[in-house]
Amino acid sequence: MGGRALKTTETRRYEKQEFFDLWPILKDKVEKAFNTEAELVISYHDKDSFGDMDIIVLNDGNMPTPEEIKRILTEDFGASEIHQNSTIYSFDFNELQIDLIFTPTSNWETSQVFFAYNDLGNLMGKIFHKLCLSYGFEGLRYIYRMDGGERILGSFIVSKDSQKIFEFIGLDWAHFQKGFFNVQEIFEYIESSPYFVPESFYYENLDQKNRKRNKKRANYALFIEYINKKYKKDESKLQVGKYKHGKDKDQYKQIIHDYFPEVDFNKRLKEFEEKAAYKQVIASKYNGRIIMELIPGLSGKELGKFIGDHAEFVGKAGYMSLDEIVYNAEQEDINEMILEFHKDWGK
Repeated sequence: MGGRALKTTETRRYEKQEFFDLWPILKDKVEKAFNTEAELVISYHDKDSFGDMDIIVLNDGNMPTPEEIKRILTEDFGASEIHQNSTIYSFDFNELQIDLIFTPTSNWETSQVFFAYNDLGNLMGKIFHKLCLSYGFEGLRYIYRMDGGERILGSFIVSKDSQKIFEFIGLDWAHFQKGFFNVQEIFEYIESSPYFVPESFYYENLDQKNRKRNKKRANYALFIEYINKKYKKDESKLQVGKYKHGKDKDQYKQIIHDYFPEVDFNKRLKEFEEKAAYKQVIASKYNGRIIMELIPGLSGKELGKFIGDHAEFVGKAGYMSLDEIVYNAEQEDINEMILEFHKDWGK
């Protein structure tokens, strides 16, 4: 996606009319080739040229293997170059880059909404991130983090109802359905959220993966220009939304629970909290520091291998996992177990 996946094949931008003349031809070819449904990702109405064509392809569980997909693209579509990124296949067709986004039935509707209107879904994701949520092609997901947010313990879907997802952060669903005339209108739409905070979008406030990805996206750069012109010179305006964010992330949990009662958020959260507490007990009794104190000289990759081999050895015994043993054992017994395993380790 973005028109830059192909490295060795020359493609060009399509004018608006020829782009939409090509779409029904490709829709028919894709649906026949893969015996499925295909939908074009919607762009803002005033877009006058296109560097690629993004097509969402329904994967009902009967899709060919990746190798077979590539063969079909080569033989049936005449592709001279194919680039695969997970479930997205980019290839050339009539001098245009085509991106087929193979999407399971469970994400069929949410994907069409998320990918619509260029960077809209991506920008919405930055708002949700402030609320400890992740927004993507599968809908809205809660990410449970531990160790001060450094480690992800797990996650669960909060909602796949796109209308509720939009309205949760105060975005007008009717406006989305009507569409957007240009990127300026998309930017103003994002800004209308009461949870909108300009500084959340600055590159320095993104993690390395998102920073690298978004620096390549032209519309994201335009959005940064937009908020810089409007807010950067006045630090008092950096948090413009009606809702004031604080450092205490727990404040969002009850808001999420109340808005999405169907997921029983607090119950799911409690399950993760219990799991996190269980993990923390284990980590306090069995960790690299303890092992290095017991076995001087064991460190780095060798230490990691020792821990992995120990877990595998205990698991093969079939009685209990290493985590279960550590959780229930006294520290003295755990230390003895570590030393005992080390005696025969590597022999």
